[in-house]
Amino acid sequence: MLAVTGLRVSLPTENHSTFILRDLSLNVQKGKVTALVGQSGSGKTTAALAMLGLVNFYIQGATVQGEVLFEGRDILRMSRGERREILGTNITFIPQSAYAGLNPFLSIRRQFLEVAARTGISPKDTLARFKALLGLLDLANTKAVLDSYPHQLSGGMRQRVLIAMALLNNPRLLIADEPTTAVDRTRQVRVLDLVRSLCDEEGLGVLLVTHDMGVAARTADYVTVLLSGLVMESGNVDTVLKTPRHPYTMSLLHSLYHVEEPNPENQDVFKKTHSGCPFANRCDFAVDTCWTKLPEATLVADNVLVRCHLSGEIPVISHQLSENIVPLPLENSVPIIEIQDLSVSYKSGLSFRDLFRKCKRNPAVQHVSFNVLPGQCLGIVGESAAGKTTAMKAAIRLIPMENGRIVFENTDITNMKYGALRHYRALMQVVFQNPDASLNPKMHVADIVLEPAILHNTYPDKVQAKAAADELFAQLDLEPEFLDRYPTELSHGQKQRVAIARALITRPRLLFADEPVSAVDSHVQGSSGYSGKNRKSRWPSY
Repeated sequence: MLAVTGLRVSLPTENHSTFILRDLSLNVQKGKVTALVGQSGSGKTTAALAMLGLVNFYIQGATVQGEVLFEGRDILRMSRGERREILGTNITFIPQSAYAGLNPFLSIRRQFLEVAARTGISPKDTLARFKALLGLLDLANTKAVLDSYPHQLSGGMRQRVLIAMALLNNPRLLIADEPTTAVDRTRQVRVLDLVRSLCDEEGLGVLLVTHDMGVAARTADYVTVLLSGLVMESGNVDTVLKTPRHPYTMSLLHSLYHVEEPNPENQDVFKKTHSGCPFANRCDFAVDTCWTKLPEATLVADNVLVRCHLSGEIPVISHQLSENIVPLPLENSVPIIEIQDLSVSYKSGLSFRDLFRKCKRNPAVQHVSFNVLPGQCLGIVGESAAGKTTAMKAAIRLIPMENGRIVFENTDITNMKYGALRHYRALMQVVFQNPDASLNPKMHVADIVLEPAILHNTYPDKVQAKAAADELFAQLDLEPEFLDRYPTELSHGQKQRVAIARALITRPRLLFADEPVSAVDSHVQGSSGYSGKNRKSRWPSY
């Protein structure tokens, strides 16, 4: 159905071209799922966009080479009109960011009608299918969803609406970029099972882009493991995940079960290799050749493709659960923040007139109370649309609350004016769920990260602030050169880590983290910026 051969994406620089993707080859068969996996920044999203012929809309000046055959026709050599005929009908795409994938100015009903116009089916029948898909995705109140605007839905609800729209036209090929990152685990299973059932029953072919090895193991038939734009290992999913041949695949599976901090003595973990294997600086088996020569991809037993100089010589590493010891808060500590009887509700009206008249209010959070002690991590869990984000925003005074009391370090800030509240903003920071909406696309990453520290005078001068930003980037496994880029030049997981660095740069006493690692691979989740270890001495309560 889809045959990708020698796909390359490069960006021109002063002296040479920098390759983002190099010689990617894979197939998606009818009724099968091929998973494209790898850590954040490995080139997965770029590969998906290149296959659709859309990479230049996101990466200006990029050059795409290779062949992408869909049912015998090369997508890369189609005219824009020919490509438009198949995109949205025969081929559909689920973008990683549901916030960016939906028009904030149009209701879900209006956006659904735009998609439905290309089906050739009557609006009544199309609406019935859309409602059925929403029901299968656990969005039972379809009328409320259809009449809502994107900002009135939770992140998980927006993601499921996009999935329903992508499946509406009965496509033959679905390219899904991290389709379940914003969805809670319970509903994630339903989404994956729905996709799997459509493959088995209707012959849908799926290219599933994900950093989650568990998602790949549950859903995929074949898997391709990507690192720095190169295929490290590829083959049948059971063979690759049960008996991995490449150390990089082993590390991804290892980090799925282990949450560990990188060895602080191994400073090479933050350096890139250019001429050799891109995993050499983190590989326990690396030899001199690995640093100086890029290995060729070779076909080994069980029809598995492996790019490693030591293929066949490396034993399979067993995976065992590790114990993570988290420091407990001090006894008799005074809470950093106390939330008492918090309630938040929203107007049920959706039209412009409803802004100026009394409408029924729908409760979002009802009578919630909690406190956070120094050195403590409090988890607020629940399914999508349970009110988690709303409770967080109300607790930090970002949205009005209907009832309740907020006490921060023995100071009642419930009704405090915004001028007086400014002092406390530096002491309690937020990592929002969607970095696309919280990072300014027109600012360099360095300015985004340093801005809070400068506004709140956290450091004596900009030099010390820059040094603190560099340290945070190292701990969050981000390259220092990312500071000179724009958010649009980073992957979703990298943007999420930038948002975390920005929240920590002011050295807050309290951190509100809303799904901070939903788009980040398990290998990076185990870094010191995420693990929670040493939190008593280094990190805020959250």
